[in-house]
Amino acid sequence: MAGEFTTDMGVLAGIQELNNRFEWYYGDVEPVNPRPFLNWGHLAEDLWKQRNAQNTAWIVRGKLSEAFFGLAPLSMVYTKNEADNKFVTYEALPPHGAILFDASGQYQFTAPADVLYITCCGGGGGGGGGTSTTGGSGGGGAGAVVKAEVAVTPGDNISINVGVGGNGGTANNSGGAGGISSFGGFVSVSGGGGGQAGSVIGGIAGGSGGSNGAGNMGTYGGHGGGCVFGVGGAGATHSQYAGSSGGGYGGGGGGGYGTSSGNGHAGGKGSPGFVLIEW
Repeated sequence: MAGEFTTDMGVLAGIQELNNRFEWYYGDVEPVNPRPFLNWGHLAEDLWKQRNAQNTAWIVRGKLSEAFFGLAPLSMVYTKNEADNKFVTYEALPPHGAILFDASGQYQFTAPADVLYITCCGGGGGGGGGTSTTGGSGGGGAGAVVKAEVAVTPGDNISINVGVGGNGGTANNSGGAGGISSFGGFVSVSGGGGGQAGSVIGGIAGGSGGSNGAGNMGTYGGHGGGCVFGVGGAGATHSQYAGSSGGGYGGGGGGGYGTSSGNGHAGGKGSPGFVLIEW
């Protein structure tokens, strides 16, 4: 496994090159655009594979389920031999990796390290339902986004909540608010507000990192708010009466169409949030 370097690149450059060679991809299907030295966690076969230097074939390095081949790649520290300027030995460090929780609901997580990097995104708000009297409705606001470094005790069980996307409002009703995403008592972000029915007021963003939904434009619905991880759904028009759902993570739903005669139309649903844990 140890790479051998005979250049005069220096220690920092050598470590950077090693980091490049230990880039990972996980999945059942071969990466579409593999690169030399790319590591592939082939889940379907429980194998760790690495691309060769010529980028022509995969080399089997071991089983993912065996020691040092779990959820995350093995970190390596290479030692430079000053006599011949070669990186030839290594020692194992604690594994590191990332886990993404992106389905709405509650979970338990056991901390694998003493410092974790947490990214949370709240659920997007639902678009308001159009009305038959005051026209289209506002789009839902985007969920807030934050990243934080937290100190924990390895082995601690920590509760996680992934915010749900707010439901789009039915005719004449405002959209539902997006849910809160949180990591224990360390990090918590709000979901976006629901768009108001038949209003020039869109849903308010859950906080920093998200944008407010747009108000209606006459009978047209306002667009949902977006954030760095998601896009707002399009507001309804005369050719598409229902507001579109938010896309990605934390996007607000579009507002529904309103008519002067008959019923208004539903707003779009906000997209859910997520919690990303890195160590």
